[in-house]
Amino acid sequence: MAKRYNEQYAKDFFELCKANRLIDISNKYNIPISTIRRVLRRYNYPSIKMIRAYAGYAELTEAELGYIAGIIDGEGYIHKNGMILITTTSLELAEWLAFKCGGKYKARVLLPHRKQSYSWRLSCLRGRRLLRLISTYLIIKKPCLDILEPYPI
Repeated sequence: MAKRYNEQYAKDFFELCKANRLIDISNKYNIPISTIRRVLRRYNYPSIKMIRAYAGYAELTEAELGYIAGIIDGEGYIHKNGMILITTTSLELAEWLAFKCGGKYKARVLLPHRKQSYSWRLSCLRGRRLLRLISTYLIIKKPCLDILEPYPI
């Protein structure tokens, strides 16, 4: 007989998906990944991609949000689809941004007579979510947010 998953399971899956990989949840409950997705969809929870995009920003303080907005205003680039790119010479800053906001950073190719630089990039979905959170702190890049209006956040 097939097991019936109720709304409580969906709530548990949703909370677990914020911090864990699907395969870990699948192993814990001994069910296929497709079942987890189906239960979440049945009870109108967001997709796994959306859950990942929204996870992590709750821990940011107002001061950190303002600091991130200042960095984006000064050194950042906002693509028309919401991707954020920051190039900096500070490895600590790139690591901190990746830790606090997600995304990836990498060392850029070192040219002769140039200082080592690092690029941090945040994907479109997570970038739009972060921009929505810091929109009140942005000054220079605030007009860029008007371009993002057609895209869902």
